[in-house]
Amino acid sequence: MSNSEEKSANWRWPRYVADPDRYRREQSRRGRRHGGTQHDGGRYEEIRRRLAEGRGLREIARALNCSRDTVREVRDGARQSPDAPKPLSDPLWMLQLDWPAIVHDLGLGHPLKFIWRRKAQHLTTYSNLWKQFYR
Repeated sequence: MSNSEEKSANWRWPRYVADPDRYRREQSRRGRRHGGTQHDGGRYEEIRRRLAEGRGLREIARALNCSRDTVREVRDGARQSPDAPKPLSDPLWMLQLDWPAIVHDLGLGHPLKFIWRRKAQHLTTYSNLWKQFYR
């Protein structure tokens, strides 16, 4: 028997994997179902409310099952509510282009590089236009 066969013969799945309910409980207990974060604004609002009541960092963190750093970030304003509008993620040059006209020209069969030379060369590189268009 080879060394890898010995390892595979001794290896077992964790017990909770065979039981789906137990597996879900373990995953949620470990905080892995949502990447360790709560995606709704409920936790953020609850932290804000408890801070306004004058409760301590440790008390809030313990009650809401989050880190003290999270509570500190909310208190200091470093963490915004998940419900708050996200900042614009597109580059400024994208807002300056006439995208319907670009799509129309592509529909007519013009190559993207030709359109870039006419409409976007003064704003960005061809590779940036290509990446944003096909994203």
